[in-house]
Amino acid sequence: MSHAVVLVALDAGVASSDIEQAVAHQMSPYDENEEWFRDGSRWDWYVIGGRWSHFFGEDTAIVRAHALNLEARAKERVQSLTAYYTETMAKDPKGHSLITGIGPGETLEQYLASHGNGRLSAGAFLRERHWHEGGRMGWFGMKMATECEMATGTVPRRCHSQTVDAHLTTWNEEDVAWTANFEKRFIEPLSPDSWLVAVDYHV
Repeated sequence: MSHAVVLVALDAGVASSDIEQAVAHQMSPYDENEEWFRDGSRWDWYVIGGRWSHFFGEDTAIVRAHALNLEARAKERVQSLTAYYTETMAKDPKGHSLITGIGPGETLEQYLASHGNGRLSAGAFLRERHWHEGGRMGWFGMKMATECEMATGTVPRRCHSQTVDAHLTTWNEEDVAWTANFEKRFIEPLSPDSWLVAVDYHV
């Protein structure tokens, strides 16, 4: 089983008291409905915040877009990642990717790059019932075949699927590319008063 964070963008006009309901509306088309990996589905349960209740700072899983200082956040994240890397490698210079998240022989520069050099990113982005992801999340943190792959037996550069209620795009990007493009692709186009909600989702 796997957990990831999807950033849900909501219109500026949504009242703070209506955020939970608005998130439910955005998430509902992607519910597995007790059928594992049903076409178009992406979660079997979710909660606002959850493991990512500090996504935007201490005890903050919901912010207005204008409250984000992306440069300051990246700088703080790099400092945190550097401290973690330094402390971990001091205990075990070989590293253990499955335990620590640091690959054997991975340099600090490579480790930071694998985390987007501190830039804002998430496993998925959802706005106006359009779900975007770098790759389709499967069990135990592994990626699984998208609807396009299962239908055609090929791996397209991007997989698009659409229903009456929802639109889904799998970009089929490596994690580094997905992270590097996330802010420019999804965050920068938002209006300053849009809401961003970090949602912990599970498959």
